[in-house]
Amino acid sequence: MMKINKAYVVFLLSVLLTVLFSGCNSDPAPTKVAAAVPTSAPAQRAAEADQGFTTTAPIFTENEVEVVTQREGVVLSVSAELGQRVHKGQVLAILDDRQMTADYQSALAKSRSLAADSKNWEAELKVAQADEQRAQAMYQAQLLTKEQLDHARYKSIASQYEVERQKEDQITAERTAEGLSVELQKAKVIAPFDGIVARRYVRGGQHVIASDRLFWIVGDTPLRVRFMVPEARMASVKPGGHVQLASIYEPEQKFDGKIVAVSPAVDPGTASVEVIAELAVKNSPLKSGMTAQVTLPKN
Repeated sequence: MMKINKAYVVFLLSVLLTVLFSGCNSDPAPTKVAAAVPTSAPAQRAAEADQGFTTTAPIFTENEVEVVTQREGVVLSVSAELGQRVHKGQVLAILDDRQMTADYQSALAKSRSLAADSKNWEAELKVAQADEQRAQAMYQAQLLTKEQLDHARYKSIASQYEVERQKEDQITAERTAEGLSVELQKAKVIAPFDGIVARRYVRGGQHVIASDRLFWIVGDTPLRVRFMVPEARMASVKPGGHVQLASIYEPEQKFDGKIVAVSPAVDPGTASVEVIAELAVKNSPLKSGMTAQVTLPKN
């Protein structure tokens, strides 16, 4: 048999292994990928502006206030109920004002008394001035001494001061009466504007103190919403523009509205601008305090 050279066999095996490993490690040809074309910022903002915009906002009215009492007392009567329409100046409730009325009448009587005293002292002043003039003539005729003339003069001066004091006391009494009159008016709780009683917190016989809530009055002014619009839409949002409002629970039932105010500044924290819109439809189911869905149309 023919002897196989071991060195030759080792050489063949090494070549075979080299071929096998080079085949396994070979990478596929690289595939070229097209680079994405960047979109410019103005183009992106224009694309966002072309889309519709929807957000939510609370419904409010400008004339909406909680009526509070301005003084302490016991409620004698309540003349306004929930849902009742009231008018500006209408009496809603009355507090017990008997003591205040008595104090006011007493102040008026004191003012009248001081006014009478003032007139009396004015008359006394005229008498004292006449006595001084007569004493001056008698002194020139050497019928009175210098001391007697001075006495008449000082009496006239004292009467003048007394008249001034009485007038100041009268003014003080009149101001006191005016203050009591104001407090007396506070016993009547009146409606600040035309509207509807949305809530009544008080009942007859209840003791209240200053700043206690009595009624919640919602005015007849149009309903409004205040919401934020992205900066990209700012150029297309202007006063008089059209919006649509709907309840968040019935978004398919929309009502027309118009933009009444747009803030001239952008909030840097949210990159948005504040907008106020007003409901253009009367007698809609939307009410103050509800959350509305606000939709801006597409450009």
